[in-house]
Amino acid sequence: MGSLKSFLADAIGLSVVCAAGLAGAAEVTGVRVGEHANATRFVLDMTGAPLYRYAVSADRRQIVIDLPHSDWVTEAVRTVRNSQFVQGYRYDDKRLFIDTTTPVYLSDVRVLLPGAEGKHRLYFDLTAAAPESVSLPPPELPPSPSPRAAIVPPPEPAAVAPATDPQIAQQPPPTEPPREPQKEPAPGWTVTHEPIAYPRFYAGVGAGLSSTDTGFTDLTGTAALDEEDTGWKLFGGAELTDLLAVEGFYADFGEATLSGNNGDTFKYGDTTYTFTSNGEVLAYAGTTMGAGGVLGYDINEFFRPFAKLGLHYWEIDASFTSTTTTLNRTDSGVDGYGGLGLQVNLTDWISLRAEYERFLFGNETVDLASGSVVGRF
Repeated sequence: MGSLKSFLADAIGLSVVCAAGLAGAAEVTGVRVGEHANATRFVLDMTGAPLYRYAVSADRRQIVIDLPHSDWVTEAVRTVRNSQFVQGYRYDDKRLFIDTTTPVYLSDVRVLLPGAEGKHRLYFDLTAAAPESVSLPPPELPPSPSPRAAIVPPPEPAAVAPATDPQIAQQPPPTEPPREPQKEPAPGWTVTHEPIAYPRFYAGVGAGLSSTDTGFTDLTGTAALDEEDTGWKLFGGAELTDLLAVEGFYADFGEATLSGNNGDTFKYGDTTYTFTSNGEVLAYAGTTMGAGGVLGYDINEFFRPFAKLGLHYWEIDASFTSTTTTLNRTDSGVDGYGGLGLQVNLTDWISLRAEYERFLFGNETVDLASGSVVGRF
């Protein structure tokens, strides 16, 4: 009788999967990673019941999942930040590769039937403890019929996927369609570990408000000084680790302008200069290129504050001639720069930056508050 029930259950489950296949391939519409006390849950949101199999690499640092009858309609490559066990994943030709931060075991694998959101969920619970090392509660023994009767242990419980995290274990058992026989690692599979490798290269473009400390003081009459303009920059670099990158750049800070009319004066250093005609404009322009280090930390998957420090080669150009003297401020040099910022990761390939930088130009400084778009490749 037990065998008949098992056969009928398998037949009904198989018919469900076949019906799902006839209705169209189940699509993977989303990937979610949830952290628990000592386990990480990797979840695939799907439009139908999946047929799947999985294997774990010999070094237990990669999980390979075959989804032969499913289509992938979400992000195919992604780095997962701040996960205790998942480093990232990539999908290629019906096969999903999950790279891990450390050797892992699978404590639970199953499919949840649709809930209020109307989607199936295939999930994998990753843990650092071997399943056989997880202690399960001992079974309760039935009462003895008499004091002298021998206590006979109950039959072995059906195999269950142990969970090391109470948050994972305390869930109602889901109903799951049948899956192909699982073996870990599956024989006949060639499973190779391909970790997400550094360096990772990136490039970006940004623009914002520049503010130049020109050193012009003591303006008289109608003389006016505007030390702000629109600046822009191009930059590129390489992420060497998850904390450190090196970055090079070129920046143009626009122009600071000093305007005045006949008889107006201004001071630069210890010298006073006088405008000798109306409508005169002195333009003070600065450019730079340099390189330095960028130190950042991922608060979570999306937000990464960072600081940068380095050296730059700068050039400035400003000249002014009056009846009494000539100001020639064309100069260049090498000085330091630094900055603070926040990077927002929209995807694993595209990010936005907001940052504030200060550049030393000899005795002057230039500040740049900018926003940038960054692309990784």
